Amino acid sequence: MLTRSELLAREQSLRSTKTLSVYLTAWTDDPAKRETWRIELKNTLDARREGLRLASHAEREDYDACVRHLWEYLNPVHGVLGEPGWVAFVTTDGVRHAEALPVAMPLRVDWGVGIQLAPYIRVLKNHLPAIVAVVDAKHARVYRYAVNRLTSVASMRAH
Repeated sequence: MLTRSELLAREQSLRSTKTLSVYLTAWTDDPAKRETWRIELKNTLDARREGLRLASHAEREDYDACVRHLWEYLNPVHGVLGEPGWVAFVTTDGVRHAEALPVAMPLRVDWGVGIQLAPYIRVLKNHLPAIVAVVDAKHARVYRYAVNRLTSVASMRAH
């Protein structure tokens, strides 16, 4: 996962470039829905393309090139992508960044100049760990909460 500074560097490098930003939920525990993300993504990409019908020919060609690069990247994947969420930033040069995310993301496809940062910043916020201590007269337990997981770090007993 990108750090905040890496994300800002990526944003600066693509700030003036037409970019397809894609966020999606990539995992399900229902075997019958393993390919659902692919169908939903295709429908959303098609709807976004339909919204460009009044755009210039060059704009539609750039969008189509980005969509082709995205599918070339995703075609080898069968079933789920392995993590709850997934993100990609695609330009006419190809997939500039793609990675699994530790939290599920609502399906979102944005086309425009630069990348869409807001959903990723939400992931960064959720990725920060918190330490919790539960203490009573006889026991002390320390837990770490990060990425929707609570893990036990330490446990102590008073004698």
